[in-house]
This record gives sequence, C-alpha cells and structure tokens, in this order.
Amino acid sequence: MSRFIILDIDQQHVHVVSGQAKGKMASANIAITATFSSTDDTTYQLGKQLREILKTHRIAAAPVIVVVGRDKVVVKDLKIPPAEAHDEPNLVKFQATRELNEAPDSVILDYTTQTRLDADGQRKVLVSVLRKDSLKYWKAICAAAGLELAGITLRPYALQAAASHAIATGEITAPENKFASHAVIARGESWGELIICRDGEVVFTRLLPALALQSENGLLGEIRRNVAVYNASARQQPVEAIYVAEASGSIASWGGRLASGLDIPVQVFNPLANVPNDIVPQEYGRFAGLVGGLALRAASSKLPINFVTPRKATVKKDPSQIKLKYLAFAIIGFVFLALVGGAIYASTLKSEVERLQKKVAGLDEDLKKLELDKKKLDILKDWSSSRVCWLDELYDMTARLPDPKQGYLDTITFATRAPEKNAKVRYTGTVDMKIYSTSEKGLTTLSSSLRGDVNARYRNVIIQSASRGVARGNRGVMQTLKMDVKAIPQDKFSAVINASVPEKPGATPPKTDTQGTRGRFSSRTPGGESRPAGSGTVPAGTTQPAEKKDDNANVAPSGEQR
Repeated sequence: MSRFIILDIDQQHVHVVSGQAKGKMASANIAITATFSSTDDTTYQLGKQLREILKTHRIAAAPVIVVVGRDKVVVKDLKIPPAEAHDEPNLVKFQATRELNEAPDSVILDYTTQTRLDADGQRKVLVSVLRKDSLKYWKAICAAAGLELAGITLRPYALQAAASHAIATGEITAPENKFASHAVIARGESWGELIICRDGEVVFTRLLPALALQSENGLLGEIRRNVAVYNASARQQPVEAIYVAEASGSIASWGGRLASGLDIPVQVFNPLANVPNDIVPQEYGRFAGLVGGLALRAASSKLPINFVTPRKATVKKDPSQIKLKYLAFAIIGFVFLALVGGAIYASTLKSEVERLQKKVAGLDEDLKKLELDKKKLDILKDWSSSRVCWLDELYDMTARLPDPKQGYLDTITFATRAPEKNAKVRYTGTVDMKIYSTSEKGLTTLSSSLRGDVNARYRNVIIQSASRGVARGNRGVMQTLKMDVKAIPQDKFSAVINASVPEKPGATPPKTDTQGTRGRFSSRTPGGESRPAGSGTVPAGTTQPAEKKDDNANVAPSGEQR
C-alpha cells in the first residue's frame, strides 16, 4: 500500500486529498481546502505555508501528485502515421511544435494515443503542453514543503478516472452499449470542464466558458454544441451518458437541471463520498479531479500524462546489438578476470622476486666473505707453491755431488729470494756451495747436471774459483758454485742415495763392488735404473753422492750459514 498527497492550487487556496492506492482501488482519507496567508510570497514561503497546513491537519509527508486544470495547459488534437514505439515521441514532438506558438525549449510535451486507428489509417494523438515555468514553480513549492514531487497530471484524465471509480463502486452505472462514449462534467464557481471518453480513453476535452456558467440555458447550449461536434466525428460511438461530479442532494445541483434539458441520460456522482471533509458543495467538482488523481495512481504506476517524466524517444534494441552487448560484457568480464588473475600472479611473482633478491643479497654477502678467504688462500697457495723444500734439495744435491776422491763439500747455503714481477717461472731460492776439488772435471760435471735438470729448476749456475791449498792431504782448488732454484712438487724429487755400510776403524775393509769402489753412493734415475758413480763423465740428470763431512757441511734453510 502506497500513500499519496494530491494537490491543486488556485490563486488563494490549496486543495488537498490524502489517501492510499492499494492494488487497483483508491481510498481517500481526508480532503481539505486551506487559504494561503499571502499569495505574494515566494515559492519558498508558499511551500513553508503548505507544510504548516499539512501539519495542522495531521497529514504526513508523502509523494505528491499535482492535478492542473485544462486552463493551465494547451491541448492539441493531432494525427500521426503508425510508427514504432521508440520513434513515436519524436514524431509527436515534431508534429506538435509545428502548431505551437511557444518555443519548444520553453515547454514540456506529453501525450496519449488512441487505441483505434482513424479511417485514413492514421492514429489520433492528444498532446498536452505545459510551460517549464509551471514545472519549476511546483518543484520549488514541494521542495520548500519537504515533499517529493512524483507527478503533474491533467484534470481531464483525473475526471475520467473518478467516473470509472464511481462506476466500479456502483454509485453510477455504465452505458448499456459497452462501446458507447460518455461525457464527464465538473465545474466550480468560476470554471468548468467537459471531457468525452471512449474505450476507457479521453478523446475529447473542452473548457466551459465563464459566460456559459452564469446561466442554465448557456450551460445547456454549450454542452449540446460540444456533444454534437464529437458525435459528428464518432457516429458509430456517440455519447450515450453524461456524468456530473457534484455533492449529492445539493440544492444547487446541476445534475437535475441538465437531465431535464438534455436528451442524454445524466447521472450524478459524489467524488467525496465517505471521505471526511469540510468542503462547500460548490467545490466538489474540483475535488473530483483530486480523487481521480489518486485513482489514476492506483490503476497504474505510470500516469497517462506526467509532465515530471514525459514520454521520450528510446533507442530500439537490435537483437544483433544485444548479442554484441553480451559479447562485450563477456569480453570485459574475461579481461577483468584476466587482470585480476594477472594481478594475483604478479603479486606472487613479486613476492618470489623479493625472496630471491634477499637470497641473492645474502649470497653476495657470503661471496664477499669467500672472496676475502679466497684471496687469503691464494696467497697461502702461492706461498706454498713457491716455497722451496730445502730438505729435499739437500738430499737431491747430496746425490749429485761428485766422487769423494775428487773433492768434498765444504759449505752449502740455502736462501730465499723474491721472484721477479710478472715472471712466468718463479725462482724463489738460491744455493751457494763451496766445494774443495782436486779435479775441475768433477765440478764441471756437477754444474752440467744442474743445468740439465729434468725439471729445469736451476738457473744462473755459476762456478767461481777461489784459492788453491791442501785439504785432507790432497792439493786442490776451493771453488764456489752459485745458482737460483725454483720450487717443484715433492713427487718430482726422484734421486735416491744408495750408500754402503761405512768402514769401522780397525776393521777389515768390505769387499768392493764390481766397479772396484768402496763406500760409494750411487744415484737412481727417475725410471728407477741404478747407475754407479765413476770417475768418468756423468750424463745430465744423474747424480753422484757427496762424501759427508760432519764438521764443515752445515745447512741453514733460512738462508743463514752455520
């Protein structure tokens, strides 16, 4: 159930009907007429007065429907060719503006069409035109009163709804011929309107002039003339009943006078029957429009004429366009889902990238630490690989020494040295040997053996002669042998000293070997073949043992001689 307020305002008065529209039936609760304290006030002040009037009569706020009289609008009868529903409003507007004296932008058009086509195949249209100033006026009043303007409709349509409501309630009876037309008359002290309806539609509307309202004969003549004009254009559906909206049993009733003066049956209906009111009988005709407005809203949610929301052209829905629209929606939905999925996937990738970036940052930190360790290890490796193993060198040099009968090692000194920069071969040690030799041939053999070392670990082998003298009972020369030495892996030292058991003092000398020597060292070649040491020339890469001399041959790996 919806409640509405139906309004009509003239120069000094406001007329109000409040009621409910339930289903197809309307029920008015109250009808009032109030006088404005001042009609010279602005629309805002009029709205404030309207709010106080409603408050005084305990009428709660509700959507408002305004009913305007025929004198407030321009009504045009037009004919238009049959047209599609979406094109019809533009066609009607085009036809109506050609016959109007007002600028199209200053008025509002709405219309109703007749169900039946005319004899020439065209459709009759009843166009109603309201100035936009009137719409602004009503909107301003409703806004100031705190009300919602739901619609502005025309009184002729409200009168037709009021008569239909009276027929439905049994107050009056419909014409015997259901296809016949009927007229509805409503009048006030200074106004009057006549409408003719057919097939439930308003097809004819006229204002009753003030001069005709002043006498019974004038009113009868005006009614006869308008009915005759209509019947001439609708011979198959003439007017067969006239309904007059007025107070029942009123002394000033026009229904009886019209019934006695017309050949058409006349019936009277009371628009305010069973509605609490204090309305004077002369104004009941006006309230027929207000009660009819409530009945219009009960019959349909859309008023036949509504200047607040007039008919407008609509775009025809092409089936192919609808399919394209659905396709577009599907594509948009797919793209949206793809974007959402992509955003979620991108967020996941972003998290993974951030995790990997943190991991890379951690690995970079570990790499920096490892690089420092690597530098230290490289230094240690370089130091370790370039360090000469002096014990192995001493052993190897002992195996290289010549026949002890040809001389002996006086001193040997090992020392470290700094390698040359950017050198491919790093010589990091020096050897300084002092040898007392009775024959220069043995020392020459030793130097040749050093120069021809299979590992090329000796460089700058130099022999220097010193002084002559006697050592161990033999005359000879004290010579110095100097050289540079590089480090080699330990597994490259292959020389082996093979020595016999030394003689004991006072013991019998041991048997000599096949070479006729005793107490001799022999050297072992890298291939494992044993070669005896003799007085002849020693091939390069072979060694001769040196007679040990505990008193003079001392080794100092640090480079210092002991």
